[in-house]
This record gives sequence, structure tokens and C-alpha cells, in this order.
Amino acid sequence: LYIKAKAYTGEKAYEEAAAAFTGIIDGAKDHPRLVESSLYARGTALLSLGRHGEADRDFGRVVDEADDPVLQRAARRMLGMSLIQQGRELEASANYEALAANATDVQEKAEYLLLLAELYHGLKTYDRVVRICSDIVELVASDGSLPGGESIQETAFFLLGDTHGRMAEHAQGTKAYSNALQRFP
Repeated sequence: LYIKAKAYTGEKAYEEAAAAFTGIIDGAKDHPRLVESSLYARGTALLSLGRHGEADRDFGRVVDEADDPVLQRAARRMLGMSLIQQGRELEASANYEALAANATDVQEKAEYLLLLAELYHGLKTYDRVVRICSDIVELVASDGSLPGGESIQETAFFLLGDTHGRMAEHAQGTKAYSNALQRFP
């Protein structure tokens, strides 16, 4: 039934997928890992259908109840995405802050911080963008072996420059862009 439900998801038959995952959740109470995976997958299907309230409940249950920290983080990311789609950006920012605070490694922390910076940029909360992007630049610089760190740092520099420009802090914006161009020509 799980494979069938995943196949429905692959075919973008989200109503059928959600129904199949519900059957698994209701019938597999003795298999918590299967229930947790099915909750996450059903939440994803429901999110694709625009049924945010139901999706949020499924992702919330995974965050609160799952034993698998990887699945919990994935559910928290999806919950953040759902909140953004609903125009609930401030709740989404709290969600991403929790992800960054609980990150298990530097790469993961940098990725969550970048998501948070982009979210605050969209909210025009520029002072937070400056703080977060500066933290990202320092964090990535302190760990030279970070896979993907270059692109995260590059994005942070350019976001920092743009933010300073929007705040009419042109000298700082120029400095951020110069640092970015020097490091990433």
C-alpha cells in the first residue's frame, strides 16, 4: 500500500495518494516508522492540493512525535514552506530559526540561515537580514571544507549588498558587493 501511495504521488494523483497514506496511518499503528513516513508523505500530498491546515497537522505530528531527526527536520522545512504559502511568514521564520538552532552540522545551519535571511528579505526586515548574512559569511569562512559553502556564502554576500542598498547604506552595500566579486568573480 505504501508503494502504491508513493506511485500516486509520482503520478501527481495527490487525492489518491492522500487517501492511500491515510489507510496506512490508520492500519499500521504497530509500525511507528511507517506511520511517521506516511504522515510526512500525506502532508506533502495535501500541501500539493493546497489543503494547508491538514498538511500542517501532519507535518506538526511528525515534528512532535517522530523518532527520526532527519524526518523531523524535513517535516519542519515543509511546514515552513506551507506557512509561507499561506502568508504566515512570521510563523515560518520561527520555524526556520528553530531549524537553524537545532542544526547538527555547519552545512545544515548555513542552509537554514540562508532560508531565514531570504524570508526576512522578503518581509523587508532588513536589520535581521544583515545580521543573518553576516553570520553566514563568518560561519562558512570558519569551515573551509563545507560542501556547497561557496554558493551559500556567495548568495549571502549578494543578499547583504542588496539589503544595504535598500537601507540606503551604500558604502556597506558596495563593500559587500566588492567582497562578493573578489571572492566569486
